[in-house]
Amino acid sequence: MKKLFVFLFCTGKLLCLNGQTSVTDYSGATSPTHGVVYYLPQTAIDITALSQLTIRKPGLFANYATRLLGVKEVITAETRQWQLTDLRLAERAIADSTKACLVNINAKSVASLLTLDDNGVIRSVNMPVEQTVTLRELVTPTAADSVITFDLSQLGGEALVASSIPKMAELAAQQIYAIRENRMELLSCNGNNIPDGESLKIMLARLDDAERELVALFVGKTAILHTYKTFTFIPKQMQESVLLFRFSDILGTVTADNLAGRPIFLNINGVSPPPLPPVDPKAKKEKTFGIFYNVPGKAHITLTDGLTQRQELYCPMPQFGYTTHLPADMFDSSTIQVAFTPYGTLSSISQKAR
Repeated sequence: MKKLFVFLFCTGKLLCLNGQTSVTDYSGATSPTHGVVYYLPQTAIDITALSQLTIRKPGLFANYATRLLGVKEVITAETRQWQLTDLRLAERAIADSTKACLVNINAKSVASLLTLDDNGVIRSVNMPVEQTVTLRELVTPTAADSVITFDLSQLGGEALVASSIPKMAELAAQQIYAIRENRMELLSCNGNNIPDGESLKIMLARLDDAERELVALFVGKTAILHTYKTFTFIPKQMQESVLLFRFSDILGTVTADNLAGRPIFLNINGVSPPPLPPVDPKAKKEKTFGIFYNVPGKAHITLTDGLTQRQELYCPMPQFGYTTHLPADMFDSSTIQVAFTPYGTLSSISQKAR
């Protein structure tokens, strides 16, 4: 298909010098001085892996939690466990650097009145096109370093200067029981001893914070972090089992060559390029070419985690179709308007009011 495209462009460069509308291929070697350059798009696939990291860290007094507090569910060793929570597929149109077109500026042609997107991809001729931006909502990554800390400032002065860890644990347990007694006294007091509503709320909140930090010194703490990584793949042909990356319960998302994780595959199939237009052997060869655009194929993209299909996507694939053009003389009219989809497909042709 690419050869056909280049042939048409090269032929256009040789034969369209006398026409009003002149569209040729552009190598990018030099900056154009009398023309506008646009690109035809291709489809890129974004694969986003969302994962969750659970960190568990034991407290300083973990060995004394059962004896002093009667707690059995205690974190005794630091662990880090990854879980692949979601896989997402999304397609987007990007500029195809191999399909650059130069439209020469001519006062008698509207072909150079182009609207381009931010990547230089053609969107319309002689008409404004509203630019649409698709926002992908993702969980903001959180740094895993220094996530879990223990607040020793909640320990009383006697516990802080204790001569051994067992003694510190015993004094910390006494503080916890004292906090619980103070809470019960606040909640059960009556008459003039009852604090006003806001004061009571503040006092209870401080007691809760202190107890939570002290208990954590015995039972440990757990932190759950969310992160994501996005991989971009540009299909060039129909492919099965493209190894994108691997996922490890210990290391999280890792590169494809790291055998510590299980593989995540991308499959590109069901491509159905449209038929080429019939060629009439009696038709005259065109001497000039109008705006080039894509007639894309279609692809069925699937994402698999081992043998399990996690996501699928049907999308246009310009790189699996072919390129054709509009008649050059179409753009001699000042009222002609042409719109294209983000994938370089012809969307509409209309006449604007004078």
